[in-house]
Amino acid sequence: MPAWVVPAISAAANWVGGLLNKPDKYEDTPEGKRKKYVSKYGAISQGQRSLALGNISRETGNIASQAKADFYGRLVSQGMGGSIAGQEKLADIDTERMKPITQMSEKLDIMNEQSKIQAADEFAQGQSGADAARKESTAQTWGGLISGLGQAVGASNTESLKNSSQVSKWLDAFDAGEISQDQFFANMLKAGIPMDEIYTAFPDRFSN
Repeated sequence: MPAWVVPAISAAANWVGGLLNKPDKYEDTPEGKRKKYVSKYGAISQGQRSLALGNISRETGNIASQAKADFYGRLVSQGMGGSIAGQEKLADIDTERMKPITQMSEKLDIMNEQSKIQAADEFAQGQSGADAARKESTAQTWGGLISGLGQAVGASNTESLKNSSQVSKWLDAFDAGEISQDQFFANMLKAGIPMDEIYTAFPDRFSN
C-alpha cells in the first residue's frame, strides 16, 4: 500500500467525523427551542393562567358568598332586607371580590412579558455561543483535512523520492564515495527537491 494512502484515509475519516459531530444550531437544540418559544409566548401557559385565576376566583367567591349571606342576614333581622342601600352594599361585596382576580391577572401578564424579554436575551446569548462553537468546529475540521492531506502529499513525495531512478543513482554515488554529501544535496536542490524532503525520505543517511 502506498505510504500516502493511510494519512489520506485518516484525514478524510476525521473530516467526515467532524462534519457529523458539528454542534447543532442553537435554535435546533431543546434549550434553544424552549427559549425561542418562551420569547414568543411567555413562560406562563394558558392552562397555568386559567388554573391560577380559577383558584383565586373560587377562594374570593366563597368569601364573598359568606360575607353576603352574613350581611343579608343582618338586613333581614333589622327589617331592611329589601332596602336599596342594602342591595347596593351586597353589590359592593361582589365588586370587591373581583379586585384580587383583576390584580392577579395583571400580575400574570407582567410576569409573562418579563419572561419573554428574558428568554429573548438568553436565546440571543445562546445563539452567539453556538455560532462561535460551530465556526470553531468547522475551522478545526477543515484544518485537520488540510493538515492530513499535507501529510499524504509529503508521504507521496517521500515515496516518489525513494522510487526515483535518478535519486537512486545519486544516492548510490554518495554511498560509494563518488560524490560528497554537499554534491548530493546540490543535485537534489537543482532537481527542485527541498531539504526537508531529503531528510524525511532518507532519515537513516541524513539528519538536519
